[in-house]
Amino acid sequence: MAGCFNDKYVSFDLNAPCKPFKHFFRATGYANADYTYTPPFRRMYDCQASYRGYPLYMRVHSILTLHGKGDYYILNEGRDYGSPDWDKKRVDTAVSMDGQGKLRYNWELVDRVYDIIIGRNIHPIVETVYMPQVICKSPGKFYLPQNFKLWAEVIDAFVRHWIERYGLKEVRRWYFEVWNEPDNHDEWNNDPSSFFALYDYFEAAIHGVDVHLKTGGPAVKQWDEGKRIFKAFLAHCSGGVNYTTGAYGTRLDFISVHCKGGHPALAGPSIDYMFNTIREYAAILHEFPEYAETEFFNDESDIVWEGNMGIRHKNWLNFRNTHYAPGFTAKMIHTYCSVVEDELGLNLSIVDSDNSHLAWEKYFFSGNRSQFTPLGKVPCTDLIRKPVFNIFPLLGKLGNERYFQTNGDTEYGRKYGVLATRDLSWGYAFMV
Repeated sequence: MAGCFNDKYVSFDLNAPCKPFKHFFRATGYANADYTYTPPFRRMYDCQASYRGYPLYMRVHSILTLHGKGDYYILNEGRDYGSPDWDKKRVDTAVSMDGQGKLRYNWELVDRVYDIIIGRNIHPIVETVYMPQVICKSPGKFYLPQNFKLWAEVIDAFVRHWIERYGLKEVRRWYFEVWNEPDNHDEWNNDPSSFFALYDYFEAAIHGVDVHLKTGGPAVKQWDEGKRIFKAFLAHCSGGVNYTTGAYGTRLDFISVHCKGGHPALAGPSIDYMFNTIREYAAILHEFPEYAETEFFNDESDIVWEGNMGIRHKNWLNFRNTHYAPGFTAKMIHTYCSVVEDELGLNLSIVDSDNSHLAWEKYFFSGNRSQFTPLGKVPCTDLIRKPVFNIFPLLGKLGNERYFQTNGDTEYGRKYGVLATRDLSWGYAFMV
């Protein structure tokens, strides 16, 4: 059987060989992990979990630095990232130290957060920003430990606890990411060596617990500073001196970046803006052929940066409330297939649309990076799905193999596209 369309329509052969379609888009996230156990977020999770297979992964900030006050800091102090000043009044609950310098752990809040996530059949991407206060080098340097062995000890204790609570089979499905956007810190932009040490001790601690767990990074942004750290990080992992072993190289199971379609201060939504930067990262990655098959993530793949900005900041951000957002997302997924997999040959594993920031959606259709909007005053548990949420369950209906298409229109792939898939167990193809 063949499907063939003429002129400007898509052509594809149903008998031709297919390529796997990995459903790499089934991930989302938000800041801060303390939002998780609040009533609105519990409601959000209930809505998300009602759809088969979406989301499969959840990536949240601050799992090591939970404060236990839920959405207090955003509601009462206007802090969108949900925490007090890092250098003034940290209130970590999970890690402490006794009078003899021995680390102590309180798993109550960590369990509370992950029980909600895992209880909905969602798996964590464990992103270990930020550093527990008690082991920080100084109040202003919350990204560095006072002692790298203490950092490794904390990571070891967390991983062992998660395995004890959720089982080794479950935790082996997780991904452990060393930090979030190290290029935010000038010290690492000027000299990333201490970031590499952070990763080496992180990797050694995790694989010291179980060699089948997956570690990676560097989760850099799409600016020049991020590209420099990205290349240096790959060079370090490939053959640099390991800070824990003294040998050359450090194990790297997945490689992550943050590339988006624009920035409110720089550019509006653009597929080219996103994928031209991914091409630059791919060019760097191709300099290290040993990583040709390594899993590749864009684990903050959003339409534009600055999700805490809404229509009161820039009125054109109203696109997040409209059909434009799911349309752009569908086009983005199509382009990941045609560019990142087919053209660049990367082992694309996860594309995280980091748009579950319900706490940032402060009023009805405020235009923030959220899949839901509240019907009433925040905090409100009456939620409406935004159009952008609906694209993910629809994409989830795609099959597990995709066809290659041909088209004579020069705008095909840029202005519009078709993603044709099949699931042999169902015996037919879906197209989006």
